[in-house]
Amino acid sequence: IKFMPKIIYNDSQGNSKTIEVENGLTVMEGAIQNEISGIDADCGGSMACATCHVYVEENWLTKLPKAEEAEVALSVSMTMISTLLAVFLTPALVYFLAGHFVPVDPWSLLKSVLWIVLCPLAVGVVWNRSFPRSAKVVSSFSPLFSVLFILLIVGFVLSAKKDLILEHWMVLSGSVFCLHTFGFLLGYFSSRFFRCKEVESRAISIEVGMQNSGLGMALTSKHFNHFPLAPAPCALSAVFHCIMGSALAYFWGVKKKFD
Repeated sequence: IKFMPKIIYNDSQGNSKTIEVENGLTVMEGAIQNEISGIDADCGGSMACATCHVYVEENWLTKLPKAEEAEVALSVSMTMISTLLAVFLTPALVYFLAGHFVPVDPWSLLKSVLWIVLCPLAVGVVWNRSFPRSAKVVSSFSPLFSVLFILLIVGFVLSAKKDLILEHWMVLSGSVFCLHTFGFLLGYFSSRFFRCKEVESRAISIEVGMQNSGLGMALTSKHFNHFPLAPAPCALSAVFHCIMGSALAYFWGVKKKFD
């Protein structure tokens, strides 16, 4: 006799649905296979997109094995650190690397990054601490709003620069592909070199290889508008890293089932 565990899924409206899930599947996979709404699973369960949240009741904690280090919000911590570093490193790197070829005003870049990155971050932290209930409500739909906003920006850039992109598509596509491929490989193999666990290396690879190119599109459109093609690599990057990251997460998900 084969017993299948029963999982109760509760949605935000208080509705419950009990599903028998096959042994070996995760809670997320059971929900996706049984068409449970409200679970995006953008990264395929690799802990890279923070769309899945699990809450365990205290009386069940003693029945679970000790959590591994990678099961902590590793990718979230890396995102926070990289976001804070980007405020200062972005204008500095643009100045030192591109300043030899084009005029760059690092202080103007820094002001723009502060407005785009640090100010919304500060508002979010204060809001979450001061008004946690309203912040929780907003956080339920803000990721979707953010994704739609990025899609609109990407679509606008690709549409506006269509002719230039088609004219230089080989150079643009090749450079963007190499950039993200190197990022995925660097994140994975450098962490393996420092003897990180497999699941940690996968999370680091996804975090390094997938980067939000919305900041790049905003900065190039404002500070390098005299170069018509400048925002195009950022727009292509948004498309490439989503496809490549999703494919990599799917590959690791399939590999996990056969291991």
